[in-house]
Amino acid sequence: NESGEFTINRTGEDAWKVDGLSDYPVDDTSVESAVSSAASFVARRAVAESAEDLSEYGLDKPSTSFYVKFEDGGVHELIIGDEVPGGNGYYVKEKDKDRIYISETSGSYAFWFKKKLSFIDLSLTESIPTEDQIKIENIVLGGKVREKRIVLRPVTEKESSEKNNMDTYKIIEPYYFSPNPDKLSSFLTSVGGGLTAVEAVALVTSQKVLKDYGLDDPYSTLSYKYDGDTVKISVGDKDESDSTYYVMVDGKKVVYKVSSSVLTYADWKIGDILSSTVLVFIDSVESIRVKTGDVDYTYKLSGEDDDLKVTLNGKTLDTDNFRSLYQILLGGRASGQGDAERTETSPVLSVTFNYRDKDRNPVNIEYFKIDSRNYKQYVNDVPLNSVSASYINKVTKSLKDLLDGKEINTSY
Repeated sequence: NESGEFTINRTGEDAWKVDGLSDYPVDDTSVESAVSSAASFVARRAVAESAEDLSEYGLDKPSTSFYVKFEDGGVHELIIGDEVPGGNGYYVKEKDKDRIYISETSGSYAFWFKKKLSFIDLSLTESIPTEDQIKIENIVLGGKVREKRIVLRPVTEKESSEKNNMDTYKIIEPYYFSPNPDKLSSFLTSVGGGLTAVEAVALVTSQKVLKDYGLDDPYSTLSYKYDGDTVKISVGDKDESDSTYYVMVDGKKVVYKVSSSVLTYADWKIGDILSSTVLVFIDSVESIRVKTGDVDYTYKLSGEDDDLKVTLNGKTLDTDNFRSLYQILLGGRASGQGDAERTETSPVLSVTFNYRDKDRNPVNIEYFKIDSRNYKQYVNDVPLNSVSASYINKVTKSLKDLLDGKEINTSY
């Protein structure tokens, strides 16, 4: 046909093979359907015993034909002409005979219009039951869209037991942090639902094929581990419609088209998946450094729960009052200027939480001026929220109140 040609051969009892696709994932149901349709082709009625002008039926230069050979040696070769007016079939005739028929088959999905690649299985990854999606491990988002890869894993037993822990996963690269729960849920649901392609567009027979679709240096990648198996998905260029990506899955030497609507995570940056709330459990912190234009304090913490001890320059501080300061240092309420850009390059306030567990990278929160009433919050150099000037003033006052022995009020 106009898309090329394909040959299907019997390889055993109810077993078929599409020539040229032996090394690729094939949809057996689609193959069997084509074989069944070809073997049981039925003409609805004859329209002419012969025709002086085959062009009237589109049979003078047919673009489509099919050939069927049966086990008993019988052979049928038919050529396909134009679609019947009204779309109720096609004009067909046997190649070496004169009689013209109308086929019973109608529509653009008739088996003889298929491309060889239409027999490729479009199921790229298996679905994961909802209750098991929490078992997805070693999630890595990479590709050239990101400066640094993003790595998530399920919380450990120790993390799960920490007070006030509400996370089921933790970001561990490019630094240790809590993920946005809504984004995480969306991601797990997307991955758990399995990935299905719109169509197969090319067999990967050379490096050039990968380059043609932007898969030699992928725009985005995702890998994860589930039930002992590792899955890696590479996302290349978008097609000309901008609605689908070219995609490849490790182990399947095929380039597919996948709707961008199901690859919502393809262009996520670290700021897209960070929790909008800084959650650092106080008993997991070794020290906190707070810098403003006027002060540079490093608070040292030891012990846990009722035995928590906090010192500043060797002086023991009131633990309950420090806990109030700690809640304030975790960040203020968003001021509604989250899309605004900072107007200064030096922070007016920075707070760095250093973990006792040295495998966890510090969390550094900085605040930069937007205007006289708003400040941009950055977490480990990633813009996250904006806060009001009253929050900055509250931190400054609370730092002083702690040293002066005054009770800190967490409201502002």
